[in-house]
Amino acid sequence: MAVRRSQSDCVLVVLLLVGTPDLPRRRNTIKASFWGQSETLPLGLFGQQAAAAAIRIPMEEHGRSISAEVFAQVVEESNGYPCFVQLWGRLLWIGIPYEARPVSLVDVERVRPRFENTRNICYRDRYMELQCAELGGVAGRLAHAFAGADKLTDLDVDQTIRVALDSEGRNSGSKSVISARDQLYDLGYIRSQGVESPLYFGLAIPSLMHYVARYQGIDVSR
Repeated sequence: MAVRRSQSDCVLVVLLLVGTPDLPRRRNTIKASFWGQSETLPLGLFGQQAAAAAIRIPMEEHGRSISAEVFAQVVEESNGYPCFVQLWGRLLWIGIPYEARPVSLVDVERVRPRFENTRNICYRDRYMELQCAELGGVAGRLAHAFAGADKLTDLDVDQTIRVALDSEGRNSGSKSVISARDQLYDLGYIRSQGVESPLYFGLAIPSLMHYVARYQGIDVSR
């Protein structure tokens, strides 16, 4: 947190909060009305141009260039997830000797095993967290509901969770559904998307959906 006093004796307070669980929901529990007057800069999934720029700009500043084919490949495989974009950038930087030529798809294949290993560890850890929270089956149902869709309303998400809990013979009342949805949010499986009404949800890591669906034996191809 930084505090800066201006010439007019007004105090500017800057508070930086990052990560999960869902910070807006957590901060609202202190019931401070001034939160609504603050500016929030959420970091969601990167678009194709932003993901490419995150890799290209730092490398070009150090005299290294990347072919367009590489951008297309790594942006697609990162799914716009900032952690995976950062991982690709790091591997392309440290894993490939500097040469006076653009980084090519051959170089990508050289470091791909390291990317896939790190990504799969991330997937495994997220899946184990879902299992420990007894939400593996619910996550699988959501994977099927999200297949072919960029976002779902909160009503659609809650109904999918309710059906999943019912199918497992568990309490599917409103409190149980909301609790499960909050846990899925805190575990980084779903995320709020936009400020429209009704509230929309998207997948925090789209490719994780396919990983979970595969373990649950669910077909998400549409």
